[in-house]
Amino acid sequence: GLGYCSRATRIHQGAKLVCADPDMKGMLSQGVAELEAKVPGVGRYTAGAISALVYGHAASMVDGNVLRVLSQ
Repeated sequence: GLGYCSRATRIHQGAKLVCADPDMKGMLSQGVAELEAKVPGVGRYTAGAISALVYGHAASMVDGNVLRVLSQ
C-alpha cells in the first residue's frame, strides 16, 4: 500500500548511516541542505521539519498538498 515499509527501511538506513558517520557522531545536522544531502530518504519536507521542530530554526515545511492548494 502506502509505502510505509519502504519508508521504515529508508529511515533505518539513514539512522545507521548517521550513527556510523564519524563527522555526524550520531547527531542529525541542523541545516536543511545538509540533511537532504547526507541522510538517505530525507527530503525537503522532512529536513525542514527536523530543522524547525528539533533545532528551532526558521525552515519551511511545504508538502505536496500545500503546493497543490497554492497553485490553484
